Amino acid sequence: AAAALAKAWFRDRPPVVPDAANDALRAAAASTDDAAFAAEAARVLADLGVGGECVAKLLRLLAAVSSEPANKMTPENLAICWAPNVFVKSPDSPASMMDLQPAIKLTARLVGVGGAVGGA
Repeated sequence: AAAALAKAWFRDRPPVVPDAANDALRAAAASTDDAAFAAEAARVLADLGVGGECVAKLLRLLAAVSSEPANKMTPENLAICWAPNVFVKSPDSPASMMDLQPAIKLTARLVGVGGAVGGA
């Protein structure tokens, strides 16, 4: 129930991550250096103010969930659930379906380094 409420909060508001920031995160994700990617993701999210702080906290929470051995929620599984609500560009557009896989890939990468995005 808590996850459904949180997903609805992100889904039912104007995009928290504007397209320019989304593009910057996707460009940073091309790096194979996790520390560099996490640092750039933290910078991009910090530039978004309160919305970016909410996303950074969400990513840290999802990273903690994915590291819990008692569940099967890997970064990829969590990304499938969360990408449509946070990282799909123009979610109300018919083209949003074409952006789903790139958004899932970005979200999985962000969850994978989520503990390092934005500090504690």
